[in-house]
Amino acid sequence: MSDTERPLLEHSRLPYVWMLCGACSFAAMSTQVTLLGPRLDWQTIAVVRAGLAMLFAAGLAVAGGAKLVYFRPATLWMRSLAGSMALISGFFSLTRMRTTEVLTLTNMFPIWVALLSWPLLRIKPDKGVYVAVACGVAGVVLMQQPQIETGNY
Repeated sequence: MSDTERPLLEHSRLPYVWMLCGACSFAAMSTQVTLLGPRLDWQTIAVVRAGLAMLFAAGLAVAGGAKLVYFRPATLWMRSLAGSMALISGFFSLTRMRTTEVLTLTNMFPIWVALLSWPLLRIKPDKGVYVAVACGVAGVVLMQQPQIETGNY
C-alpha cells in the first residue's frame, strides 16, 4: 500500500469509531438514567441532561465563532420540538421500563421514517421498503418476545 493510500484508509475508519463512541455513550447514559429513576424525578434528569447539552453546544459554537440563531429558520423549531418530545418520552420511559426495551423501541425510528415518507413527503415506498419494514418489526418481536400470559404485549 502506498503512502498516499494509507491516510485515506485510516481516515475512512474514523466515522465508524465516532459512531461506536456515540452508541456506547448513549447506552451508558440510558443505563444511568434507569439507575437514577428511583432516586430522582424523570423531569429533573431530563432538564439536567438537556441543560448540559445546551451548555456544551453553546460553548462549542461560541468558541468556534459560529453565529447563534434563535427564531429562524422555522425548520429548526420543528426539529427542536420533535427532539424535545423525544427527549421527554425517552426519559419518562427510561425511569419506568427496562433499558433494553426502551432502546429497542427508540431505535425503530428508521421503520417509522420509511412508513411516514408516503403520507408526509408523498414518496411511495417500493416493495423492498415493505420487506425491510416487515423484517425490522419481526426482529423487534423476536428480541422483545412479548409475554402474553403476563399481559406484556
